[in-house]
Amino acid sequence: LVTPRNLSQGTLSKRPTLQLESGAYVLDFERDLFQELLTSAYNHVGAGGLSVFARVKLESLPGGGQTGTIAGNDDGTSSDRTFRLRITDAGAISFVCYSATSGFMNPTTSSSTVTTATWYNICAVLNTTNARVWVNTMTDAGVLATATNTDGTVKSSASAPVWVGSRKSPIADPFYFDGRMAMVVVGNWAMSETDRTNLATFANGLI
Repeated sequence: LVTPRNLSQGTLSKRPTLQLESGAYVLDFERDLFQELLTSAYNHVGAGGLSVFARVKLESLPGGGQTGTIAGNDDGTSSDRTFRLRITDAGAISFVCYSATSGFMNPTTSSSTVTTATWYNICAVLNTTNARVWVNTMTDAGVLATATNTDGTVKSSASAPVWVGSRKSPIADPFYFDGRMAMVVVGNWAMSETDRTNLATFANGLI
């Protein structure tokens, strides 16, 4: 679980700002500053799977063929990478994980897209059967994309941090995020429909 108490603001230039929006405080990440928050490096992968949930509002899409990342765990080496929850330059939500045995798993990418200036609840879950993506509607029937998990368990990374927001270094290619976040949860289990729905209800109450 990623919480404010174990996230580091890092260097001053990379710190997202705290903004008041509609009576709620949210974190505002600027694309050109590669702003991010990081956890300490630890092994966050559980045997039951991996889940990422976020409430976000984009200020711009990545553009130029780039991919923006809401949250991820990847230090740029093949030995220390677990997942990325991404936004494509077209606004689709994409979830990619890395296998303990064969490396890059097939990404799960939504056919529908998100746009700017709108708050969304976004969730991705990997279990032993498949990887799935939801936007706003968190019911099992509301899933937007599914990819079969043919690679087994996710690689366990104990030496790379989970990051939230943009990420430039030590990864060679930048992963931009330009927008606001009200909530991010990374869990070492496969969230159920009840888990996702409860999180969405809570997130909707934030802003």
